[in-house]
Amino acid sequence: MTGHSSADLLRAVEAREWSSEVSDSGGGLRERWGKEYPPNPSRRRGQVVKGKTRARKNPDNSAEYFGYPWPKWFRMRDAAIALLKDCARSRETTCYGALWQGVEEALGEDIGKRGQYKDRAFAGAIGWHSNDFDKPMLTSLIVREKEGHPGRGFFMLAVDQGRLSENDGPKADEDWSMTPLQRHFWETPRNAVFDQYASGIEK
Repeated sequence: MTGHSSADLLRAVEAREWSSEVSDSGGGLRERWGKEYPPNPSRRRGQVVKGKTRARKNPDNSAEYFGYPWPKWFRMRDAAIALLKDCARSRETTCYGALWQGVEEALGEDIGKRGQYKDRAFAGAIGWHSNDFDKPMLTSLIVREKEGHPGRGFFMLAVDQGRLSENDGPKADEDWSMTPLQRHFWETPRNAVFDQYASGIEK
């Protein structure tokens, strides 16, 4: 990969604005990208206009995201990461409703109502910002309240990050229910996150 500064990579991660220069073939994550790991291209959700990828919203091309000024969106994300780490120390999962309420209380201000697309975008922001490919996924602690396991968005994020193969991830055009392989994929990092934070290895 050439032509990307650290700041460019950070903006790409924050906004999930993929570059056509990024290849997702072959090699391990660290071996493939080194210390500055950029996201894989998302064929599933890439927006193409006249052969070019249309940039998603980011601080360079917009003032807000889902109605939140970018600084507030990032404060919300950081508060959520802190809350998830607290959950991990107690070896507990959480649902979007509880996480959203906890973020609102942490910020001490109204953050509005949740929604399906907002939830997915929020989990994506958490997942990319907290992502370290030598560590398990912190977003494995966010589960559906009724089912007690993550929704399809968790596995789609894992595919985008190169952790799960596209063949093993949810298909965009089918009704989804978690497969045994996906359950194992989720439970493994969830338990690893518990072990890291409950033991005090991670702060």
